[in-house]
Amino acid sequence: MNKFELLSPAGDLEKLEMCGVYGADAAYIGLSGLSLRAPQQAFTGNYLKKAIEIKNKYAMKLYGACNLVLRNDDFSRLEHAVKEAYEMGVDAVIVSDLGALSYIKKICPDMEVHISTQANSFNYVTCNIYYEMGAKRVVLARELPIDEIADIRAKTNKNLELEAFCHGAMCI
Repeated sequence: MNKFELLSPAGDLEKLEMCGVYGADAAYIGLSGLSLRAPQQAFTGNYLKKAIEIKNKYAMKLYGACNLVLRNDDFSRLEHAVKEAYEMGVDAVIVSDLGALSYIKKICPDMEVHISTQANSFNYVTCNIYYEMGAKRVVLARELPIDEIADIRAKTNKNLELEAFCHGAMCI
């Protein structure tokens, strides 16, 4: 059976609250300046704590985007952000950098990791490699037609969650 999740971006606490009010199953936020949503508020410290309170109030999941392609200097910030997010109760982090996936699974092996659409996953081989490295979910490339998504599903581990864009830039 297919399981659907309504996931929405939340650039600040007010938007996160609206995700809950309008019934989103999950929301994603930018962590510590490591997100492609850089102009938005970085969720860290007390701001992240308030986000967790909103997540709990509406019984939704909260994902932290760390989907920049990282430079050498970014890994110490990534480590701090991921450990803080895990300890506070963020449900998963979203990454696009292969090194970020590997690094996160070493420093925080129980943190759930999703692969961002920014990683441009177009095929089952890539998806299976991400799964073998510890990713729980792959957000497929936006341009994939339904028949190619079905082919990827048929050729990937059934425990790997696949996420796809259904309309323009809307994730399901």
